[in-house]
Amino acid sequence: MDRILVGMISGYSATPESIPPPSDYLATLLRDATASHLLETVVQHMPDGPFSQLWRVYFSGKLHRLAIHPVANFVVANAFERLNNNDFPEAVQEMEKVLAKSFKQHRIGPVTSLVKRAGAIKVSEDEVINAICMALGIDVNEPVGLIERILVTEGTADGQTNGEEQATTSQAPPSVQGALLLQAMLLLSAPHNEVVIRSFELMSKQTKIALAHDPTSSRVIDAMLESPVVTRKGKRGVIMGYLGQYEQLVDDRIGSRVGDRCWIHADPYLKEKIARSLIPHQQRLAASYYGKFFAKKLQLLLLLRKPDEWRVAQVQLGEKKSQFDATNNHYNHEKIPNPDTNTSKPRKSGKRDDDVAAASSLKKQATAENETIIDMNQDEEAATVQDASAHKSEKTKRGRKRKREEGLDEIDVLFSGVKENRFSKVPSSNAVTDEVKQEGKSRAVSRSEDLDNVLKAI
Repeated sequence: MDRILVGMISGYSATPESIPPPSDYLATLLRDATASHLLETVVQHMPDGPFSQLWRVYFSGKLHRLAIHPVANFVVANAFERLNNNDFPEAVQEMEKVLAKSFKQHRIGPVTSLVKRAGAIKVSEDEVINAICMALGIDVNEPVGLIERILVTEGTADGQTNGEEQATTSQAPPSVQGALLLQAMLLLSAPHNEVVIRSFELMSKQTKIALAHDPTSSRVIDAMLESPVVTRKGKRGVIMGYLGQYEQLVDDRIGSRVGDRCWIHADPYLKEKIARSLIPHQQRLAASYYGKFFAKKLQLLLLLRKPDEWRVAQVQLGEKKSQFDATNNHYNHEKIPNPDTNTSKPRKSGKRDDDVAAASSLKKQATAENETIIDMNQDEEAATVQDASAHKSEKTKRGRKRKREEGLDEIDVLFSGVKENRFSKVPSSNAVTDEVKQEGKSRAVSRSEDLDNVLKAI
């Protein structure tokens, strides 16, 4: 790292007060499309002292060119995240002159990093918000169109007039960089983040619906509801902003997710207002592919029939959610020791190892006993089934024997005819042939006698 920085780290170790001269090599790294990635990594991981020297030599006083450079603006964005409380106000004053060009040329990565750093160190937050609103030509007290102007920062060029710029802005889709900037602004401490909430409240209802149905801009609404620094009043205003339009909001793949977030962060009073506003639209929600799940969660039929039970159920669900969140926060804030950074002495093999071994052996013994008990239970069940089947078979045999002695056995009656045919004598084939011949002879004799009687009569 010291060789990449042209001996800046070793020079600082020797003489911390001296300022190294600028190097053309580092200036080339700053503007090269490939080498700038290396410089970004160096800026992120270099010590604080040498970074202060790097900032004063290569960044301070040059932000009006570097912040809008196609390559150098990424390095500037990483450098902003390393600024201390002394250098940050000067960087804000210098960026105020170039923010308008940054928005116009869609180089808003440094602006996002500037906002994030202001929220992290709690310095110059008001100056950053005022500079952004001034660059966009928006009043801080009445920020009409602030969200739209930041989201749709693409498609504007230097040669466009105001009318062409507004037409292009209304047609261009929301940009990811604009959404990230708005989310960073919502992480500023109150009341500096309220400018975004006021801009949302001043939107028309159709614009709010379009904002929630877009996969990029909907993340801004999620940040409004989930930001830990946004006041309860601000979140309530966001939820109330869709009141009367929730049937349109949830009838969409992205909007249904936004509707679920609004429902989760609403208090019982707001939940009842949302549910009652959707009662006339039950058929539409039931026919909607996405809205039917939201309607099922609201339990509108229970609200119509038993409002008191519905309110009690919502309060209980809210309490369960609070307990669940508290449990998650407790586990998330537990300190888990890192074995790589553990500087304590190596653990000695002593009483603790014996306890672990004893616990392991007890666990294995309990497992073996459980398996033995399970096998014994299975054997007992198999023996019980076998005894029951044998008892049933013996009982059936005794019953059939008694019926046979009484002459009422159904099987004997059924097969009696078969037994008689089986043991009776069947006439042979020769006897049948003799009977047929004898019968033929008798018929021939009777015919000859009839013929003689006829001849005598003649």
